[in-house]
Amino acid sequence: MKKWLHMHNNDGWEYASRKEKPWSEGNRKADAVHIIAIHEKTEQCVLVKQFRKTINDYIYEVPAGMIDEGESIDSAARRELFEETGLIATDIQLYGTYFPSIGMSDECVAVVLASASGKPTNKYNEGHEDIEVVLASLSEIKRIIKKENVSMALLSLLVGANAIQALYGDIE
Repeated sequence: MKKWLHMHNNDGWEYASRKEKPWSEGNRKADAVHIIAIHEKTEQCVLVKQFRKTINDYIYEVPAGMIDEGESIDSAARRELFEETGLIATDIQLYGTYFPSIGMSDECVAVVLASASGKPTNKYNEGHEDIEVVLASLSEIKRIIKKENVSMALLSLLVGANAIQALYGDIE
């Protein structure tokens, strides 16, 4: 058993969990939070370009992180946004939850929408993090998705933005 990963078996199906007691046994709490934030001054989406050892390369993502034991989704979102970007969340709304890799893990991610203020910086990153803060327009996000490594959360952001645009017109 590792600090961040536990292996479980449910009727012969082996899977990983962030929790000692998995979702299937009633532990129905989000493990992590993804923050879809718009910078109040620039009206651009807040992204991070982060080195990830699992792919040995950089990947574009929305700010995100683990929800600590006893911590609320709101508090985790505020903490992670500040640690990764130096920005202050001025408004947070829970958008929903999802399971990013349901065939392999019961990890549950809460997605929040937020407004962010302040000057972007990486000076509050944890020692092992290699993060660049990126403020991006919708057109820049589209370019990033076509040309760069991206996380599922970032791809979902574009799909959602395109759906909103199709329903309500141009949002850029």
